[in-house]
Amino acid sequence: MSVEATRLPHGSRLSVFRRQKDFLDCYKSENVSEKHSIREAATIALADGPDWVRKLMQLRNKLVAPFGLKSGDIQSLERVPAQQSGVDDRLGIFRVYSQTDNELIMGEDDKHLDFRISVYRESKSLYLATWVHPHNIWGWGYLSLVLPFHKAIVRDSLMRLEEA
Repeated sequence: MSVEATRLPHGSRLSVFRRQKDFLDCYKSENVSEKHSIREAATIALADGPDWVRKLMQLRNKLVAPFGLKSGDIQSLERVPAQQSGVDDRLGIFRVYSQTDNELIMGEDDKHLDFRISVYRESKSLYLATWVHPHNIWGWGYLSLVLPFHKAIVRDSLMRLEEA
């Protein structure tokens, strides 16, 4: 299993969201089967995660509820066939912003920050990138708290795709 941090590929449309001082990271795997559509790959990467991720999300949802931040159950990701998908629909808790044959961009906008996740295929590599635009000090604080977990979750997501 070979998941490594890398730069966002030039072909990714996620770059249009990026502004100075925003957070952007990208990881790639060269061991992901090409048999899955980009939508199926996104679903595998983000659904059916380990139990610790579900418990962490439940804790997060309880902690942010008093502040009126959006929450969702990561288990609500549905395995929707690619032909039923499209822009402005949802993949579980995430709004789909853009979908092509080789990239799916999804995410949410909230009071404290906006974020997008890109699942991008280029040749035999699959990339999982995250862009975050914090709106205020609360967004930066939230980002700094979740960043260590985020990196572990992204790596785990790509490893699940390698095994699929």
